[in-house]
Amino acid sequence: MHYIVMQIIGNFFEYNEVEWLIENKKYKTYLISCAISNYYKDNLSEDCKIQLLIPESLVTYVAKDENEAFELLNDKNKLKKKLLIKIEESPIFKELANFKFDVLIIQSIGSFNLNKKYAIIFENYVENLISYLIFDLINLKLEESKGIIFDVSTGLNIYVCSVIEALKTLVVYYKLLKIIQGGKGIDVKLTFSPPVIHGLDLIHPIQLYTYDAKAFFELPFKKDFNDLNEIYDFKEEGKKFSNSRKELKKAMTLLKLMFNAIKYNAPLTLFKTFQNVEVIELNSSLNLEKLMEKER
Repeated sequence: MHYIVMQIIGNFFEYNEVEWLIENKKYKTYLISCAISNYYKDNLSEDCKIQLLIPESLVTYVAKDENEAFELLNDKNKLKKKLLIKIEESPIFKELANFKFDVLIIQSIGSFNLNKKYAIIFENYVENLISYLIFDLINLKLEESKGIIFDVSTGLNIYVCSVIEALKTLVVYYKLLKIIQGGKGIDVKLTFSPPVIHGLDLIHPIQLYTYDAKAFFELPFKKDFNDLNEIYDFKEEGKKFSNSRKELKKAMTLLKLMFNAIKYNAPLTLFKTFQNVEVIELNSSLNLEKLMEKER
């Protein structure tokens, strides 16, 4: 398994080589994603895959006229191949040869004439950017990675904000998928560095922040009862209460679902499992009071 390091790319030629600083470790690269990947490899022995997020507006770098641009925008696979060729030609991106990397084309918004020959206007909405990003990121199989690291210091603000909002949705999505198994979902970190000022030889520190979102599944307890021994002492009796422990765990899981269904007016009475759809109900067999009384 590996970490996915994501960075938005705005052009192919205007990046300077920068000395980055991550927790007292220095790395000199053009792309901040390369510095982050080197840090994880050298200090944490973790593999990383760099995922470049390229707005479709960069089609103006690879299409000679508006007709070719229109053709490429209607065939994302062909556009991706053109962009990968451009990456191979640029000396800035040669350092990517040392890493596993891929390109994801994201939607654009606004007017662009990057090659100065013609202009393209993308009439779009932020909601579209976020929606398409959610499905595109799901297709990356984020749940099979160790985590996602997204740099927020590169790229236009509207793209950065859209990616953050999409990641927030996916954090909740994967938490809900794994709520029955007790899983925590996906691990997301955001990185930030001060703006790079061209012409000044400065060291740019990179800060990493854990990014999380609540999935609204909770119970009104005074403390977190992840360890069922805190509710009922099974240690003294050993295996005698093993069946009761299983029943209690099942009851607590379903109680959590039902409580939140009522609290948030959410239709959680139907919960999809891997094989079928079950109706969730707290019936008499899962009555906590009777279960506890039986074992006294």
